Amino acid sequence: MMKRTVSPASAALCAGWLLLAAATQAPSCRAAAPLDASPLQPVAVDFFFEPGCKDCARVREEVLPELDARFGATFAIRERDLGIETNYLALLACMDRLGVKENAPVYMLVDGAQLLAGFDPIATNLAACIEGQLAARLSASAPLPPPSPAPGESDVLSARMRSFTIGSVLFAGLIDGINPCAFSTLVFLISVLSMAGTVGRRLLLIGAVFCLASFLTYTAIGLGLLRALHTLAYFRLLQKIVDRLLIVLLLGLSLFSFRDALRFHRTHHAKDVSLQLPDGIKRLIHRLLRTGFGSGAQVASAFVVGAAVTGLERVCTGQV
Repeated sequence: MMKRTVSPASAALCAGWLLLAAATQAPSCRAAAPLDASPLQPVAVDFFFEPGCKDCARVREEVLPELDARFGATFAIRERDLGIETNYLALLACMDRLGVKENAPVYMLVDGAQLLAGFDPIATNLAACIEGQLAARLSASAPLPPPSPAPGESDVLSARMRSFTIGSVLFAGLIDGINPCAFSTLVFLISVLSMAGTVGRRLLLIGAVFCLASFLTYTAIGLGLLRALHTLAYFRLLQKIVDRLLIVLLLGLSLFSFRDALRFHRTHHAKDVSLQLPDGIKRLIHRLLRTGFGSGAQVASAFVVGAAVTGLERVCTGQV
């Protein structure tokens, strides 16, 4: 049986952690209470997150339990919801002070000195950052309590907003508009309008209504419409259930699609394809295409389609 050896440096650091844990009364990983004023302070980790963010949930589920088991009471988490203005301004102030430019949905600030942006840097480097701060505490004669990041000035946010030029906003909108999520729906909508004989001013009106619906949907998202859903207690559980149901459904549909492709390749008869609309719905669609929609129905449909496409394409390019 192999005998494990421990280096003197590792042994000293482990011993120091034990002394630090014994000397402090700070709570464990998820404690949000203020740190005490004992000579040896636990490492303060500020967790900047957004409700409903998948990377933030992964940090909670994958990173924090490992840190809690590894470091125990020698570090303390201070949770900071970025939907609260003071927390967002504090993050901007830290980014400016530390020279961090990366935009990410989740950040970890270690003792106000090291800022990690995004899940991968957090999962890879957070433990090493905590170790470094613990080692610095043990080597110092009287370490100072770690500062809590204070809210920045509103000028920081104003300066960031001034960096958005008209050209950059137009370019971001162009990138957001050129995406595969919207193409198929737009092609279908244009085809239906063409077959219904929609031309001229009515066609321009429908296009304008589609754009208006997209604008209003993005505005609602920006003003926090989805945040209300994300803050629900069971949102993450519901999100996982929906994801798994969609995986099962899409796998089943893909199998049917491959089977239909093989059948059609052999027979070249459309009736052998199983994934198709019932005959009654087909006849209704054909009748509508022949007779055309009323102008009110076309406008209402364009608004509904615009809102739906914008909400769905948010997962493709909405981050822009």
